[in-house]
This record gives sequence, structure tokens and C-alpha cells, in this order.
Amino acid sequence: MKRTETQKKTATRKRRISAKSIWIKVLSPTFESTNSELITFIASRALQKLRRIQPGIIKAAHLGDVGVIFKIEKIEPENAVTVNENTKVRIVQSVQLLKEGFTEIPSTKELFWPKSALELFINSLKTIKKSLEMKIRDLYDNTILLAGPPGNGKSQGAVTIGKELGFKVYEIDIPTIVGNKFAGETAERIMRLRDELKQINDLTMVIFNDFEILAAGYYYATIYGGFFEIRSAILNLLDEIRASFLPLVIVGTSNMPPEYLDEAILDRFSLRLMIAPSLSEKLRFAEYMLSKFKKYVKIQVKLSDLRDIIRYLSMRSIKGSIKQAVSYCLLNEKELTTEILKETIKKLLDSQNSWRFYDDRLRERGISHYM
Repeated sequence: MKRTETQKKTATRKRRISAKSIWIKVLSPTFESTNSELITFIASRALQKLRRIQPGIIKAAHLGDVGVIFKIEKIEPENAVTVNENTKVRIVQSVQLLKEGFTEIPSTKELFWPKSALELFINSLKTIKKSLEMKIRDLYDNTILLAGPPGNGKSQGAVTIGKELGFKVYEIDIPTIVGNKFAGETAERIMRLRDELKQINDLTMVIFNDFEILAAGYYYATIYGGFFEIRSAILNLLDEIRASFLPLVIVGTSNMPPEYLDEAILDRFSLRLMIAPSLSEKLRFAEYMLSKFKKYVKIQVKLSDLRDIIRYLSMRSIKGSIKQAVSYCLLNEKELTTEILKETIKKLLDSQNSWRFYDDRLRERGISHYM
């Protein structure tokens, strides 16, 4: 029996899948609207009038005096073609908060963190994985702070370790969420970030770079507006993440010593580690870097003669100095000697400030990497 035209149309409508969620990017007005509910309502009404939806469509809509131009960025599920009254419309914010973790360190074998700090960090991540698998809430401590001088691989080391242990790794640069143009802007972004994090389903590590901007308390209060609002928002975020039992670990990195950080925020981190390599660790790293370039230039460097200058360098400075020295020798067909490397380091130090973060005398008195 042949189907009638009406039956065919009905069957076609049934096959047209409605979207559960649609993400839109607001093109106009160009600023982030403070009334996102109104914007999503206007966009939702406009989308319902479309006969077919797909990513890339740009639509103009208005309600009274309020107008908006938006673009469809993403549809869930991907094969959805229509919008109904139950479809949720979400705004993709202009500021990208989460970005994929970056590292130049290929494996933990090439990571020269202090040994005790490295072991504690790895064990903490493994415990988080195990506690989630076995549903043991008492072992679930998912907030870690890495403090130490810049240039010693806090962020990149965390990315490397996280990826090796099977975590998806994302980074957040705090300056992208800290803003003092409008009152409450930073707190609002932190709350928006909280909502995004609470939707995570896979094993994930989120690294907050330059965390001291959020946690340095009164030190930054005169620079960034609304400190107490920011403090309240970050405390609520950390409390909710700690209590969520999500497959999520928060890692904050700070270039400032703990005494400069707000005590209440500092207390929210279940593990606090100092990433401040010792002289012996820096010498091992320098030796490793030199070995990488032996196939390009002849190397006759006695690192023990450079102890007094290397002790004040970061890992990044050591790496940069050796690469500069190797480049010089390669271009001039010379042997890399102790004197050439020493002169290269001095030239680089003359052109930049070297900040001594961690006094070796404290280490000699037995100060632990654990804060």
C-alpha cells in the first residue's frame, strides 16, 4: 500500500532530530553581555523559526530595543537539524578559558624536578585515579599547588606527568579571567569556569598558571579591582571542586613564595610542593643538555668549574645558555669549552635580571620540598 503525502511528511518530521544544546557566539554587541539570559532567550526564539540548523549559520534577532547577531558554533547531538522549546542555548564566551596543555618535556625521564616533589606529585595523581576507581572519597584529594621560581618546569612538568598518567590536560592563564574593567567581571568568569568544570566526565587535569594573581591577597588588591569578590569566588570554586568527586584535579602554579598567598586559599590545596631545584639537580640538567648537542659540536666543558654561576640560574636559563653557546660554536666551527659557556652565561645575565627565589642555605638546613 502506497503512503499518502501527509504520511510521508509526518515520517520525515519524525526523522528530523531536535538539538539538545546549541552553542552560539555573540557577534554583536561585541562586549560580553551582562544579561546573558535575555540574549539566549532572543536567540532561542530566532533559532526555533529556522527550518534547518547547522554550525556556521549567522542570524540576527531582536526583542524590542534589544538586538543581537550570533553565529551557531556547535550543536549537540551533531546530527540534530531542528530546535524545539526544550533546546538549551548556551553562549560561547569571547575569552577562551581552557586551552590544551603545552609542554616541551617529552617524558618524566627528562624532567629535573626535586626527587621528593616529583614522587609526591605522581603518587597524588595515582591516588586520585585509584580513589575514583574504587569510590573511596576519603582518599580523594584533588587540589595541588606547585610553587617555586619561574623557569623550572612547574607547568610543563605537570602537563608531562598528567599526560603520562592518562589525564586530559588543560591550562588556564589567570590573566585571561582576571579583569578590572567592570566590577564583578572576574568573579563572574570564575563562576562560569566552575560551571564548565562541573560538566567534566573524563579524567582531567586543569592547571591554573600564575595562580598568585588570584591568591596573593592584599599584595595584588591595589592592582586588580574587587579582590574580596575574587577571593570569595575562588574559595567557592575550590570548595565545590574538592567536594564534587569528579574525575578532575586542579593544579595551581605560583612564582611567589607561600607567605605571599592568602592563607584561606592556600589551605584549600591538599598538597603543596616547592619546585626549586638544588644545585646538583641543575648540574645534572646541564649535563643532560650538553649530551644532546655532542653530535653537532665537540664539547669540553667542566661543569664543576661553573657551580658558582649555575646555582643562581633557572632550568630555562641553563637550557637557553647552552643552546646559545652551542649555536656560537656551530656557526664559528669551534669547540665548546668551559670558558665559552661561562662567557655566554655572563652575557645573557647582563641582559636580564636573575631572581634568586630560594636560598641554598635554607636547603642546607634541611628545608623540605613539601610546604
